[in-house]
Amino acid sequence: MFSIRFLHRHEVKQRRLVSHWHEPADSAFGEIVLGDFKETFISSLSYWRQAQYLAQWRRSLNSLLKSGKPSYLIVSIDQPELNLAMFVWPIFVFSKRLIFQNRLILPEDIKYSVSELEPKIAQFEYQEADEDGNRFSEWEVGREDLAHFLEEQPGVLD
Repeated sequence: MFSIRFLHRHEVKQRRLVSHWHEPADSAFGEIVLGDFKETFISSLSYWRQAQYLAQWRRSLNSLLKSGKPSYLIVSIDQPELNLAMFVWPIFVFSKRLIFQNRLILPEDIKYSVSELEPKIAQFEYQEADEDGNRFSEWEVGREDLAHFLEEQPGVLD
């Protein structure tokens, strides 16, 4: 199973994701489902709006299915001048299996361009562990699950 979406305000309150403070105006809660794993994330809205995240997710997923090449989902990006890290979910293709990892991209690895729709980041290469030997957490999803998500729920990424 696969899905990625932004949560509605009532879901955020119902899940008590914001207990003692209100959801900041410059952020939105989202959720990604990878098989049996489900994670809530916070997306900064200081640089991109929800529509830009949704468009990037749609382009990335469609590109991966058509080309069979690795891709990534940006879940949080801030204004370039803040020089902050970006949070992404790289997706690696192994035949009919897709491996997702959660990564933090440091500012020096992000290239912004006024003419581009999204920033460029160094191409991901699949690694099971970092340079210190710490294994990356990863989740496997079938390619058909991703295709099913795009076919059955076309409005989710609009």
